[in-house]
Amino acid sequence: MVVTDEHENDIEPEDAGLAPEWPVMTTVTITLTEVNGKTKLVLHQTVAEALAKKTGAHPSWIEMLNRLDRML
Repeated sequence: MVVTDEHENDIEPEDAGLAPEWPVMTTVTITLTEVNGKTKLVLHQTVAEALAKKTGAHPSWIEMLNRLDRML
């Protein structure tokens, strides 16, 4: 995952308001498994959890997944 602007141009993380230590590229892995007839989603992003929480990425993922849950 690369940080982009509204026109999908690659930009520096700092230009998007992220912390200076945010990596230019991260990998997001989503694993879906069935558990007792329900779907369990596990999301992993290759950035430290503390940094994700500091920059707002962590709560943003939770908000997006909660919206998806409401839509389904």
